[in-house]
Amino acid sequence: MFRINTVMCNWEEIKKYIDKIRLIQYNVFMLIIRRNLIIFFVFAIYSNLYADEYRISAVRTYHVFNDLKYIQSIEIFNYTENNMLYKKTRYGFNPIDGFFLRNETIYKYNENNLLIEDLNNNSGIVTEKHYRYDENGKLIRTHLVNSFGIDIFSIISYRYEEDKIIAEGFQYKKYYDLNWNILLEEWRDETRKIYIYENNLLTRIEVYNIRNSFEILTSIEYVNYNENNQIINIETYRQYEGEFIWSRREINNYNSINNLSIKTIFNNEIFTNPIHIIEFNHVPYFIIMEYEYIRY
Repeated sequence: MFRINTVMCNWEEIKKYIDKIRLIQYNVFMLIIRRNLIIFFVFAIYSNLYADEYRISAVRTYHVFNDLKYIQSIEIFNYTENNMLYKKTRYGFNPIDGFFLRNETIYKYNENNLLIEDLNNNSGIVTEKHYRYDENGKLIRTHLVNSFGIDIFSIISYRYEEDKIIAEGFQYKKYYDLNWNILLEEWRDETRKIYIYENNLLTRIEVYNIRNSFEILTSIEYVNYNENNQIINIETYRQYEGEFIWSRREINNYNSINNLSIKTIFNNEIFTNPIHIIEFNHVPYFIIMEYEYIRY
């Protein structure tokens, strides 16, 4: 036993006091952890809801030459009071005339909010696309109407089987699963596109040409995702002089509410430009598409 400032020290009491202090500190620490977890989960939930409260309002497309952006077009999206897409308008641009109307599509819906018609005006050429449904609201047919009447080559019929949906027209037959994820395309020109999924995500597209009953692989498209299962890049490879080389790269960037904000597209000039254009005064460029959103 000894004294400090004439006060008798009891080590058992001191130890109890220290333990109480540690317990208080631990409880405060756990409260902070719980608060931060609650904030995190609320923010995560709010972010998802917040993202769902937005609709795309505009897409601006640029060509980029030597680090300079040149506007090519603007696409504007308009919605009804029920947040259904009502009109999509695309304006082109040239340095002399500025912006000009290039394409406009107006969408019509029935009382069940099913799309029944879109009216497209492409630089004065008007085309209607009609959608027909059965009594259960399943799409069973689409066709185009132009100034000459129904375009019979545009008619697509939809058939529902136990495990798939088949869309068949004059040019192709397409197969979907019951969630409308495309599985296979068979084209009249003897081209087949096979869509490959992993964990319900599209990861690869293979394109084959059929010649003399043999399938020849002509291109492969790889799709990659981030941790939110959003597409971050798509790379396409095509056959060229006996080997596969890249033909197109697409890179996606997302904003703070997980909506697509910028898409950058690179094309390999071997496939996009004739040789004489590459040789004479051709300036390489890539494409940037910027997305804007409105809250509804």
